[in-house]
Amino acid sequence: MKRFSTLVLGAWLVAGTALIGCNTPAPAPEKDATQPPAEPAAAQPAKGPEVVDACPHGHDACGDAAATPAASDQKHFGKPFALSETKDLAAVAREMGDEPAVVKVRGKVDKVCKKKGCWMTIRDGDVEARIVTYEGGFFFPTDAAKGREAVVEGRLEPKIVTKKFARHLAQDGGEDPEKVDGPQRELHLYASAAALD
Repeated sequence: MKRFSTLVLGAWLVAGTALIGCNTPAPAPEKDATQPPAEPAAAQPAKGPEVVDACPHGHDACGDAAATPAASDQKHFGKPFALSETKDLAAVAREMGDEPAVVKVRGKVDKVCKKKGCWMTIRDGDVEARIVTYEGGFFFPTDAAKGREAVVEGRLEPKIVTKKFARHLAQDGGEDPEKVDGPQRELHLYASAAALD
């Protein structure tokens, strides 16, 4: 009887070992030099430009239109320039891609906020940037002439402006907001200093 128990126990041990072995993953095959290399993991999508849906400061924080300077009264706005080198806006836009950059750029005035002078756009060829003044604590003359030379220093970033906010900006610039048909990709330059010729 003792021998029978030993045989049964041995059979159970063999069966149990086989079952455990079935649940153990097979070892990975050795790499063969002729096999193609494994595909790299898919790259994470790059973070796109921030979406802007409203003025970050609100128009009430801008002061009133009477506080904006007259075009002939002032040529420098904000702090003194910190950067010595001035570059063309189009060249900087090509170099920066989607990464923010602190820059000092030149371009020509294209549009100005007609309500309070809290922004203007400058253009260099086919590149346009919206100059936002609230960080520098100043305003542009609401009657600044289109084509006037401008030099602006600050943080330049790509943005996606929602349709609603793009219409608001168009209206503030004296344009027909109904002509804005969707979100707009823009360069925003948060200006600390600016000069108009």
